[in-house]
Amino acid sequence: MFRLVALLFLCSAESLCVPEGLGGGTRAIGLAGAFVAIGGSEWCTTSNPAGLSSLDGWQAAAFLCPGQFGMKELRTTSIAMAIPFGTSGFGVVGRQFGFDLYRETSVSVGVGKTFVGGVSVGGTLNATRISIERYGSVATSSANCGALIDVADGVHLGFEWENVAAARIGSTGEALPQTQSFGFCFELSRTSRLCLESEKDIRFPFELKLGYEQEFLDVVTARFGLANNPQKMAVGIDVRVSQITFSYAGYTHPQLGWSHQIELSCTLSR
Repeated sequence: MFRLVALLFLCSAESLCVPEGLGGGTRAIGLAGAFVAIGGSEWCTTSNPAGLSSLDGWQAAAFLCPGQFGMKELRTTSIAMAIPFGTSGFGVVGRQFGFDLYRETSVSVGVGKTFVGGVSVGGTLNATRISIERYGSVATSSANCGALIDVADGVHLGFEWENVAAARIGSTGEALPQTQSFGFCFELSRTSRLCLESEKDIRFPFELKLGYEQEFLDVVTARFGLANNPQKMAVGIDVRVSQITFSYAGYTHPQLGWSHQIELSCTLSR
């Protein structure tokens, strides 16, 4: 009964927003969500579109969370693709969450561009459809914006504003989540990074996040992260073979337990 109540709570409290930020890639999850100041990823479309301007090449990824907190009803699948164009980049993410009785499907399209002085800006348009058995379905759209700034050598500042126009859900008038994220990424060396981030949803207290990742021999990358509201510990690992990367990430909720995610991605260098 407790797990069923938790499921219904997550679906209602996070309407039109995949719970716990799932579907945005295992790297972000392994860093406990401290990802806003990291660019160059196909998942920047949904985390900070300004990061699309620093892609190393064509990127594509497929993500799966078979059941958040062990509940198959909280299944999330996502696919992402990003393409660089000089000092600009384009990305698209498709995501589906839920089960037969409650399902969310969304598509996000983003662009980012770098200007002089190491300043990048970007924007994302989101289209989402939610379907509830016997109650029908409703569609809505929203927009995000973001910025990345190279503050100093190896120090990057990131900002994203989700749902800029305070979009609502159809005729119901229920507000979509509206958050602002602000963070730093410190490149401690060529192979290690420390990320700090603060996120504020207008409905909830500040969430603080800390993440660290370390690369080994250009083949393996290990990650660790901590966050509060709710308290969360996350871990992750990448294994690269040529241009293919297999990734795992997991995190724990103090009451609901562990969630596991896997991802398969490919990068074609410029």
